[in-house]
Amino acid sequence: MKLRFKTSITPKGIEIAWLRKSVLSWRPAPIEEWAQSEGRERVAAIHLQDLLDRDEAMALDCALLLPHSVAARLNSMIADAIGLPPVASLSANLAFEGRVEQRESLIRVRWFDRNLRVIIPQRIGAFLKWGSDEGRLSRQLFALMEAVDGFNASQGTEQDQRIKAWGPVQDALRQTTSADVSSDDYLAGLTIFQAGAFSLECRETGGGPAFRPILMSRSKASSLEDDAPVTEAEGEAPASDARAMKGRMRF
Repeated sequence: MKLRFKTSITPKGIEIAWLRKSVLSWRPAPIEEWAQSEGRERVAAIHLQDLLDRDEAMALDCALLLPHSVAARLNSMIADAIGLPPVASLSANLAFEGRVEQRESLIRVRWFDRNLRVIIPQRIGAFLKWGSDEGRLSRQLFALMEAVDGFNASQGTEQDQRIKAWGPVQDALRQTTSADVSSDDYLAGLTIFQAGAFSLECRETGGGPAFRPILMSRSKASSLEDDAPVTEAEGEAPASDARAMKGRMRF
């Protein structure tokens, strides 16, 4: 049976449908028929059905809705099979203005492309679009951007609300940088390179170690077994490479 995925990125999540080839057109196939495909599409269909069984996805007639938090966990093979864009070759710089408890404090995010040029992307959940390019965020960076948006949305509220909104940012930074965030620290500037898109080249200089981001090529599996298992660990990107540009975080 000839099938292909159709995906739509919406604010609520990713709508995924399987289209079946008929004589004159492509028509949606019932979810229970998705696993009748072959190769990596079959592996993806089995994984999506598993997410549905675990209530991590929602059935929509002949389609399903995948929340952005779940879509950000998909491994590259599954994401590519269902037609999602690759991990974005971008870096994000975070700068904190003010103190956590102040009503006017704000976290500003600046994005840079693979050539370290400033860009202003449009973000819909776990996906970014800039110019003619698009890409997805890793699990860690998506969680961090959601936490930053939540903190900025609390601007103008009382001290206890600001501190409460800071908690998810603190947790996301710990997950992203693999380092504890002390309440005595402050964020003057932090640049995060997407996991899976960049690696860091380290070399010694007269002023100490120097780091340079290296864009990684996108690898694809040459062949897949129909029933190859997809584990939970495969759906999670490794911790993002990150480095503090200056200063620390202060609470």
